Amino acid sequence: MKLLLSSGLCGMTPYQGSIVGGLYFLMVGVMQMVFEFGHLRTAKESTNNITGSQLLPQVCFGYYYSLLILGGITLLLTLCMLGAVWAHQHVGILGFAVWLTLYDVILLVVTCLLQRQMQALGLELSVLEWYGVICRVMGDPFWLALVITHGLEVQIERHRLGTRQRKDPNRHRKYNMSIFNVVFFVLL
Repeated sequence: MKLLLSSGLCGMTPYQGSIVGGLYFLMVGVMQMVFEFGHLRTAKESTNNITGSQLLPQVCFGYYYSLLILGGITLLLTLCMLGAVWAHQHVGILGFAVWLTLYDVILLVVTCLLQRQMQALGLELSVLEWYGVICRVMGDPFWLALVITHGLEVQIERHRLGTRQRKDPNRHRKYNMSIFNVVFFVLL
């Protein structure tokens, strides 16, 4: 099986791209959390000026809190992915790629729903908030391509070396569950 990006991309091997991508995901995740806290604070301050139904602001806060919780989970899983890259665990690497894809879709859907709720209140989401979401969704696939390629390379390497490693009775285990795999599956 020939992987598309096995020779690398932009001068980086998939291994290097996974590490740099993990650092990118951490940096963008922290920045997004900071901005979400700021947007939540702004939304709380603006509810004091709104008259009418108080149900809609609670729904808006629910959206912001869900984005913060999902962002925190993503930061934790990013650390687990970096650990899986270090430990050469393909399950943690590829599982993170699946999570991040789902997270990006959920981020877009929740932001669109939040925009709709804010419009019902006569408010708008800031351009900066939309810019952050769009930049995240547009930047993630570049790094995910390298992360997925590295995960598949680790999986192929383990499959090739699996028969040689199983000859050693101490290394032969039916279930190879590292701490990164356990943490990843517990969080999902």
